[in-house]
Amino acid sequence: ARFARRLGLPVTLAEIGGDAGDGEALLRIGALTCAAPYIGNFPVRLDPPAVAAAIRAADGIGRAAAA
Repeated sequence: ARFARRLGLPVTLAEIGGDAGDGEALLRIGALTCAAPYIGNFPVRLDPPAVAAAIRAADGIGRAAAA
């Protein structure tokens, strides 16, 4: 996240117009992600809540780097 920040790239959901607190939106994103054909390439089985949790975790890392 620090590298992306140095490049001037967004590292938080807020910076791309998202809201980490919008659980319904994150689950919709997770559902769309899980419907993609490449989802079977992951070494673990993913479901919408797991994708939403990963997005929240990435946002937390980005917020920590932005602080």
